[in-house]
Amino acid sequence: MADLTRKRGRRRPSPRKGHRTPFASAFEAYQARGWSNTLLLPPRKKTPPPRGFTGWGGKAVSEKQARRWAREQPSGNIALRPPQGVLGIDVDNYGDKRGGATLELWERELGPLPQTLVSTSRPLPSGIRWFGVPVGLGWQDVGDGVEVIHEGHRYAVTAPSWNPLSRTRYRWVHEASGETIPLEGLPRPSDLAQLPVVWIRALSCEAGSPAVVDAHAGEAWLGLLDDEPVCAKTCRLTEDACEELRGGGSRHHAMLVGSARLIRAAQDGHRGVRSALRILRDAFEHAARDRPTLGEFDRAVHGAIAKFTDGPPAARCWCPTPRKQRTRSEIPDRRDGSAARRRGAHRPRGVRPTASRREPLERDR
Repeated sequence: MADLTRKRGRRRPSPRKGHRTPFASAFEAYQARGWSNTLLLPPRKKTPPPRGFTGWGGKAVSEKQARRWAREQPSGNIALRPPQGVLGIDVDNYGDKRGGATLELWERELGPLPQTLVSTSRPLPSGIRWFGVPVGLGWQDVGDGVEVIHEGHRYAVTAPSWNPLSRTRYRWVHEASGETIPLEGLPRPSDLAQLPVVWIRALSCEAGSPAVVDAHAGEAWLGLLDDEPVCAKTCRLTEDACEELRGGGSRHHAMLVGSARLIRAAQDGHRGVRSALRILRDAFEHAARDRPTLGEFDRAVHGAIAKFTDGPPAARCWCPTPRKQRTRSEIPDRRDGSAARRRGAHRPRGVRPTASRREPLERDR
């Protein structure tokens, strides 16, 4: 008879419920609480999201679709695309990111934010603070280390997903008490704290919904621009925009401002804007290489066209054309020219891109 008292090898503790199957174990709880746009991500990863379900033109996630994802890849991470009327203020306060200091500066200027629901995988103040906001507004980022998440921009990886960078699980926290909130007790979007009016005025901008931004009309307007050498003003705007992207602040905001200024210049007849937009797109994708851009640049350009143009571009400007036209490999960086030339960094004044073919700016991929 076998010796039943013999010690056996130590068994590994089984993971807590839901940790092996974040998506399959959580999507129903989220949808029951009104957070219906549950997105499937690869297991233990933050990207990529499923195609066609993000951005202003993204489809809503049906219960049938979510169940299909849960069957096909139950161990996938889970993310949320915010519903209408919800804004997330995403604070990164770790490593060389100083989002906590940025948030403090804004709170001194605008007044403190109400304590609210936070999703995070790190200690506070890192995390996404969720607020109710008016429907129909566009939003801009706060500043260095603080970005916004809304229906038309980005998504949030949430509990019980695994963060491969912090090597911890995401969780929901009540900011006031610091207590972890189970999914069954998650507030509905309509129950979130409201973003104060002064903050709404500071962060909101003209709406960027599909009704306002027409991608086909935007590409048609871009087709009116010639691929020709950039003029002096276009060179300066492109250089300034690329410098902003390297400045350590919000990359998305720098790209929004830079692309809008170039579209305004094109409307006024300044030359080489189509080529300059390609340069700015390359710079943005290089700066944001740690996360997928998900067609952000296209949407920004099409939005700027919808907002700042009122017909075909004006007659050509009389700006001088810079004499020196360099290739992409000769683009210096103000901070370190030799290093920038080796990696083909961003273009300063007087640079013409080598591409001459007309093509859509970027497809959402």
